[in-house]
Amino acid sequence: TQRVIAWSAVALLVLSPLLVLLLFLSQAARIAEAIAERIPITEEVRLGRQAFESMRGNLKLVDTGASPEAVVKIGRELTTGSRYTYEFHVVDDATLNAFALPGGIVVVHTGLIAATGRPEELAGVLAHEVQHVELRHGTSALVKDLSWRVLWTWFTGDWGGTLAGQAAAQLGSLKFSRDAESAADNAGFDALVRAGIDPSGMPDFFAIMAKQAGDAPAAF
Repeated sequence: TQRVIAWSAVALLVLSPLLVLLLFLSQAARIAEAIAERIPITEEVRLGRQAFESMRGNLKLVDTGASPEAVVKIGRELTTGSRYTYEFHVVDDATLNAFALPGGIVVVHTGLIAATGRPEELAGVLAHEVQHVELRHGTSALVKDLSWRVLWTWFTGDWGGTLAGQAAAQLGSLKFSRDAESAADNAGFDALVRAGIDPSGMPDFFAIMAKQAGDAPAAF
């Protein structure tokens, strides 16, 4: 009996990290969202600004002209009453892309703006990105990424951050899930309606991107 108890204890000790890892794998999104909701907005803003400052040197920002003026104007209409203070930036880049950082920083490439046929299509993209911020998708993804690192370290004992640990961390990269993208679409559509902007611009432009934009992000 003592031997059975001893081996059971050993098995529990050996398997407990694996069991926790498997539990996390099945509930990663919910766990990350729950933790993200507890992170103060001030901390979100700090993280977003740090991330933006780290990439600013590689971005050709367009600060004047019709494009940034339009992006800022539409962005303000979509964020009235938000708990975040938004920054909207335009980058001189021919690729069809736009992204949002935690805390309220939204970046749009000139290539995407040029591909729009009317203001409502640009508004659809901005509404989508704004909702990633409002729904704290970036923060949740960051929490999930950090959690992967911690759990992999515990499971492998790799506290030195070797290639194996880094590879595991990649599984929790900051790419948004299909559910998060759908949520941003739905909430963005509602935001367009509330702002009095024709919401048909969102599906219209995403359809155009799907047909013409070979370099467009898979999320769009």
